[in-house]
Amino acid sequence: MLTPFFNRVPSGIVEILHRYLDPVIKGGGACILGFLFWKIMKIVRHLTKPLPFTGPQGAPMVGVAFELDPNTALTRMRSWIKQYGKTISFRVFTTTFIATANPDTIKKILKDSSKGIIVRQLNTLNLLPKSGMFLTDGD
Repeated sequence: MLTPFFNRVPSGIVEILHRYLDPVIKGGGACILGFLFWKIMKIVRHLTKPLPFTGPQGAPMVGVAFELDPNTALTRMRSWIKQYGKTISFRVFTTTFIATANPDTIKKILKDSSKGIIVRQLNTLNLLPKSGMFLTDGD
């Protein structure tokens, strides 16, 4: 397949390619495998870190993703708050969420937040309710 190509290339360059191409490809493969291993270990380390507050642990790698759906998410979170306390945390895949029903905590967050709070729409799998909170200082 590459024979017509190699017939047009000077023999010195072909010799260099034969000598160094295989180690370069193996080195590139080793770099890619190393990067993938590092990325997987980073995710595993994140998922094994304890949650900042008590709450449902869920399954490894997916968290409580299979326990939430858009129609019952708020009811589910209310039951978790009754079970675990007024401030809870849980994971949906690799994202950690914190929910609170403590008015003092909410006041402190709103008071101490100089730039406001923006809840972004990250609900791509429709696991959380569509309504949310958007607060900011200024116009």
